Amino acid sequence: MTTLNQRPEPTPIFVRVHSRVRNKKPWGGERKLPDKWARYALVLDCETSTDMRQDLTFLWWRFCELKNGVYTCQREGVVYADGLDTQSVQVMREFSSHQRADVEEGCPDDILLQSRIEFVDGEFWDSIVAGAAIVCFNAPFDLSRLALEYRGAKSKNTGWSMVLWQHEGEPDKFKPKLRIKPKDSRSAFINLAGGDPNHRVIYRGRFLDLSVLGWALRNRHMTLNGFLEYFGLKKKMEHEPTGQVTEKELKYG
Repeated sequence: MTTLNQRPEPTPIFVRVHSRVRNKKPWGGERKLPDKWARYALVLDCETSTDMRQDLTFLWWRFCELKNGVYTCQREGVVYADGLDTQSVQVMREFSSHQRADVEEGCPDDILLQSRIEFVDGEFWDSIVAGAAIVCFNAPFDLSRLALEYRGAKSKNTGWSMVLWQHEGEPDKFKPKLRIKPKDSRSAFINLAGGDPNHRVIYRGRFLDLSVLGWALRNRHMTLNGFLEYFGLKKKMEHEPTGQVTEKELKYG
């Protein structure tokens, strides 16, 4: 036994550290980590046909900027599928022309109407280059609706590569593919892969799936309306989608 009058014996303590040679650049060069909160966010939600294919019919999007701890909408738009019939496009054009975007004061309050290819080449690509977080509810489904084709990943069990950009009928070599690797039945790893290594996009993208975020915060799987109600937010309109382009469908979206 040790008494209070005895002096304790010193014991060596071993600390494991990572050492670096002074002034030596790390392998691969310095990489600046992105900010914890993205400065911008592109939020989108797709509506689809109700058949087995569930092809894109239209989607709504909002581009937001982080200001004083809140993401405020700067631009809003609606996108129609490439090849959508003329009558449906006209319905969307009339609807969007009579609505005002819910944006910050001083921002354009008209709703931008675009085709899928215009959106993917424009706002979607610009958001990626700007380092924006791409936000969806059930992100693998929504993002895959934007794809022109898909391919199995070259490495075994590494998911799927979605081709969003094409050039002369082939995947655009200068732009990345969207890689989706399932983690389990409800979540997936999503990142950009490939493309021109000399291009400005030198990171893997920032993708946020709100359904996974809700589960992570509350350990419960719920629908979008379920989470909105749980967190005390305004719910989406009660409506059973028909897969058509109508005024009611656009309001629901």
